[in-house]
Amino acid sequence: MIVDDPASNSNNASATINHISLDWNVDFGRKCIFGVVELFVRILNDTANIILDGRSLTIKAIRIVDMEKVTWTKFDENVLGERYVIEFDKRKSGDEFVLTVEYNTGEAEKCTALQFLNAEQTTDKLGPYLFSQCQEINCRSLLPCMDTPLVKQSYEAKVTVPSGFTCLMSAMEWQREEKEDFSTFYFKQFIPIPSYLFAIVVGILEKRSVSDRCAIWAEPSVVDKAFFEFSEVEDILCTTESIIGPYVWERYDLVVLPSSFPFGGMENPNLTFVTPTLLAGDRSLVRVIVHEIAHSWTGNLVTNANWEHFWLNEGFTVFLERKVLGRLYGEDIRHFEAEMGWNALELDIKERFSESDPFTKLVQQHGKIDPFDAFNIIPYEKGSAFLMYLEQILTNNDPLTFENCLRDYIEKYRYNFNGRLIKVVDLLAKKFLTTSESDIHMIKLDEFNSFTSSQKVKFLRIIYSYEIPLSLEKIEKLDSLFGLSLNENCEIFYWWILISIKARWKTIIPLALSFVSRQGRLKYIQPIYSDLFKWDESASEAISTFQKNIPFMHPMSVAKIKKILKL
Repeated sequence: MIVDDPASNSNNASATINHISLDWNVDFGRKCIFGVVELFVRILNDTANIILDGRSLTIKAIRIVDMEKVTWTKFDENVLGERYVIEFDKRKSGDEFVLTVEYNTGEAEKCTALQFLNAEQTTDKLGPYLFSQCQEINCRSLLPCMDTPLVKQSYEAKVTVPSGFTCLMSAMEWQREEKEDFSTFYFKQFIPIPSYLFAIVVGILEKRSVSDRCAIWAEPSVVDKAFFEFSEVEDILCTTESIIGPYVWERYDLVVLPSSFPFGGMENPNLTFVTPTLLAGDRSLVRVIVHEIAHSWTGNLVTNANWEHFWLNEGFTVFLERKVLGRLYGEDIRHFEAEMGWNALELDIKERFSESDPFTKLVQQHGKIDPFDAFNIIPYEKGSAFLMYLEQILTNNDPLTFENCLRDYIEKYRYNFNGRLIKVVDLLAKKFLTTSESDIHMIKLDEFNSFTSSQKVKFLRIIYSYEIPLSLEKIEKLDSLFGLSLNENCEIFYWWILISIKARWKTIIPLALSFVSRQGRLKYIQPIYSDLFKWDESASEAISTFQKNIPFMHPMSVAKIKKILKL
């Protein structure tokens, strides 16, 4: 399945961005950020251009290291911003290079990612302030990029700000340099994230530590109130971990923004943004923090492929949020919150939509609109209600069983459940299946070797599910290219055995028999014995091998295989 993102102009099927390096200067006088961005590009499918998203950017220069001929053109795309087409000599799949762009952000009113505040607009009125909001498609006004959740990248940043100001980002600070007029902050985000999670704050801020991994940031007159309000954040984080698994981002900090921040919270990695309206004085609005913490797993690790699938971010997060509230304050609170959410959903549908309105669907069709125009309560509450329904009917109302399902979901899809990593697998599998035997040598070894083990399994499953068995020429080429017959990963080797038996490649028979003799996992041995038995060339050997192995097998396994082999 190849997923597209209608809200991005980028050609993310042809290329991707693995890493971004930022060298920024914050200019409060001009209300802009200027500097250089380096995009570490990897070609997915042979191409002679890279297409990036942008909005109101001033591009001064675009360069590619070791490429003399680089041209670029800007095309306007209305609500989706601009399309920057960067052309060069054709590059092959697997090629990598660094694309450097010197630029500055646009006029303050046109740069949708940034809000610059004058000193009077802040709480303490001590100096100007800057914060960002990139969700859903505003990162393209902060930097030229592939502004889609389909593309995840790590990043590093060097940010220079006026002396006396603090800079924070959705990353770990690892160094700071203080000079007379300027301070420079250095950040690293090691975990690949989508563009909408890039974030920056610059202001006169103070910090209060809650624990070794949690801290609260705010303007000086606000920070103690915020510390009191959010002092339970470490306990909430620990409770969430007990339900969904370890927190992998190292730090969880909160920054209380000025009152112009338009949302309750924003789940930027390492640095959640929150509104000062949460400072009730009695911790009664901590539910918003629970929601943002939950996003550290559902949304930030496992991410919707595009904004039409937004419920995968928000429905799962609301569901997890209420699981945490139930663990902290009792199941009655969880169910009360769920009923409140359902009532709000019914009211919203009644007042804003008809029951048949397409925007009431979990999976929506946006077309070429700004996804923010489709923003509503549906993905949150309908998504959460759907998961609660599944919990009730699939686990006989056993919350702990469903929590195990949630953990498995996160473990399976974290980091790489984004369309980009699925897409590159689909593209290579399609290339392999459609390329003639005479041209199969053109497929490169490094395309497969660059995959994670999960991607390799996905590739082999696609090959296996193809209706027509591979020719023997392709089987042998696949093996010689990727060394699959020598692969020690059981999951990869298992799928390779099934593909080879399906193709009737005789060389696989002794390897398959050896595999079922070395271990007894039914997941593997049942299908392999079954496929070997259905092939005249290997049926008798399958039976004799099984009979030799009986003394070493679990009785349950013996009974299963006997039925398969009709013994």
